[in-house]
Amino acid sequence: MQELLPLLASGDLEGSLFTEARAHVAGCEVCRDGVFEYGAQGMLLRASAGGHAPAPLWADLKLRLKPRDNWGDIGGEA
Repeated sequence: MQELLPLLASGDLEGSLFTEARAHVAGCEVCRDGVFEYGAQGMLLRASAGGHAPAPLWADLKLRLKPRDNWGDIGGEA
């Protein structure tokens, strides 16, 4: 499952693999933490690539760091 976490965090996982990974993450604290870590790292890298990140990027970052529906308790509110 570990190899799927970056794909899940980036939104690049689809179909039955997405469903399976999402169900696993809902019950596995270690993998939930991994998904958040990969997601945060990716957003920070994209933001730093252009020097100064525009305000809409920061708004998107804040939304993405909040738990997704139906994943259970994945860290509380951001």
